[in-house]
Amino acid sequence: MTEGIDLEAMTRQWQEIMMDGWSKATKQVVGSDSFAAASSSYMDWALSWQKQMRNNTGQFLDSLEFPKRSDVARISKQISAVELRIADMEDRMDKMAGLLGAMSHAMQKLVEHSVQQAQPAPQASAPTEVATESSQAPVKKAPVARKKAKV
Repeated sequence: MTEGIDLEAMTRQWQEIMMDGWSKATKQVVGSDSFAAASSSYMDWALSWQKQMRNNTGQFLDSLEFPKRSDVARISKQISAVELRIADMEDRMDKMAGLLGAMSHAMQKLVEHSVQQAQPAPQASAPTEVATESSQAPVKKAPVARKKAKV
């Protein structure tokens, strides 16, 4: 019975007719002035609704004292500025530590030199010893007498 009927071809033909019909109807609706006016009206409503919801949400979060995006951005900038200042201070402290180390070394050499000059010259009868930095005994300070405070 169904030998002469091709169901697959009929289905494809029906699908093409339906798609053409829907395509023509859609083009007519979308191309009409009434659709453009309705679409514009809907977009205006959606935009005003979105603005109102953003405003309401902002007021709600303000009442809860939650930080806003602008607050977080402002704090982030401040933290970055503080980090940069700390890094700059660390660099300066490193330079100062290097300078203080060089000054300390120079002062140590100056003290050693002045101590060597202050020592009496060795006598001719005694064998001469050449003092090196590692063999020198540390210089001891004389004790200082302190007065006791009256109570």
